[in-house]
Amino acid sequence: MAISNEQADLLLSIWNEPDPDKRLGLIVTVMDRDCLYDDVHREAPAIGQSQFAMFITEFHRDAQGMTFTRDGDVESVRDFGRIRFKVSRHGDPFGNGTYFVLQADDGRLREVFGFMGR
Repeated sequence: MAISNEQADLLLSIWNEPDPDKRLGLIVTVMDRDCLYDDVHREAPAIGQSQFAMFITEFHRDAQGMTFTRDGDVESVRDFGRIRFKVSRHGDPFGNGTYFVLQADDGRLREVFGFMGR
């Protein structure tokens, strides 16, 4: 099953959602229960929806005013995909990044690996 632009937008909306309860709802919708999330800013991967939710909560505390938006269409080969995105801070360009993702059998994301640039 190919990873859709809509699914990528939902993943990025997790980063943009300020309300922790709504954010957790998005995580449950987008991420597999036993998901793995890792990026260049983590010392170890977040494993499972609750660890991922805690990581996003810490991000919101430390990096206020950030907005993530998709940069082009998702590139997908079967269950693997590449999602490019832009990051702005308080409306000003801040950086860009790429997620490499693996989809679970139920269509949610099982693994997400992130790389950031400026």
